[in-house]
Amino acid sequence: MSAPKPTRWIIASALWSFAEATFFFVVPDVILSAAAVRCGFRAGVLAAIAAAVAATAGGLLVYLSTTNGLVDPFALFDRLPAISAEMIARVRGDFTNEGWPSAMLAGSFSGIPYKLYAASAAAAGTPLMAFLLWSIPIRLARFALVVGAAALLRPLFLKWLGPRLALLPVALLWIGFYTGFWLRMPS
Repeated sequence: MSAPKPTRWIIASALWSFAEATFFFVVPDVILSAAAVRCGFRAGVLAAIAAAVAATAGGLLVYLSTTNGLVDPFALFDRLPAISAEMIARVRGDFTNEGWPSAMLAGSFSGIPYKLYAASAAAAGTPLMAFLLWSIPIRLARFALVVGAAALLRPLFLKWLGPRLALLPVALLWIGFYTGFWLRMPS
């Protein structure tokens, strides 16, 4: 088996994160955990940083599309899996009640998509530069936890399963997570 190619994992993590920050609906934690198991902690951290920066770029796109008035991102997001009008209203309310940095940080760990916070930031008149500067560390906080956990488990997976099957537990974990998630979603 050839040696892992961390650069590919880092680029893929960034692309995945940008997509999830705009319209994709599977969290970048999936690829970040795989990158950490496949390539190690250092590559996982680099992938997490790239993912946080790329998510912020996606957030910028959502923010700008909200402010220009050409598109209503909330109407588009309401059509995506796992997003509802109630969730959108909750995020917008959290911006008003908690303040935007606190709402975004709590949202990062609650399963509410970042794209809703980007659109809400624009709709609430949050200054663009402040939103962008806060987005990177807020996204990175959760991504770093995922990478750290996966990197801690990496030696066990490599020892028990070898390099060819080390990603199997990661894949099974995410398949189980999303199976349960989609089954609990209202139809």
